[in-house]
Parts: sequence; C-alpha cells; structure tokens
Amino acid sequence: MGIATYQAITLDASTATGTFPASGGLAYSGGEKTFAIYGTWGGATVKVEAAFDDGTTAANFIPLSDAESSELAFIDNSIFRLVLGQCRLQFKITGSTSATSLSVKVS
Repeated sequence: MGIATYQAITLDASTATGTFPASGGLAYSGGEKTFAIYGTWGGATVKVEAAFDDGTTAANFIPLSDAESSELAFIDNSIFRLVLGQCRLQFKITGSTSATSLSVKVS
C-alpha cells in the first residue's frame, strides 16, 4: 500500500518563494494526522498555514505554531503531527537558493 502525495512543491532556481497550492489551500478533514515532507530543499524553508474559512482570502491563512509558540518551519526532511479541526492548509516556501522539489505526504 502506497501513501499518496498530499502536495507536490516545485520551485525553479530563479524563484525564492511560493505558496502551495497557489490559491485556496488544501482541504484538511481535521483530527490528528502524521505528515512527512521530504525531497530536494534548495535552501528553502517551509511553513505550514491554516485558514478556517473557504481559503479564498490569502490574508486569512495563519501560520501554525508549536507548543512554545514558535512557527512551524522546516528546513530539512521532517515528520510531524498536526491536531487541528477541519480547515484549509497551505505550505509557504521562502529562501530557496536553487531548484526545490518537495513532497508532502499525510497518513
């Protein structure tokens, strides 16, 4: 049994930032789930954001934080758990210095 890719993230070498998906976020059904993010980082930092509306207004996406109030920010292959209600999720990429190709999987 394979685990499907939740979100593919690709930036070319000329792009240092991006939001994936580009608009609207991904539907998250809520509850506790385990995520894996891995691939070629190219110097990028990935932050996870959530919106509790339809996700059509970019300003309504809020960065997720850990128990110490630090924003979730990943710079290397990682596995993490989220416990959230039903919402929309997006992945914000900054600081890419070369080609970036990441996969986000959830189970």
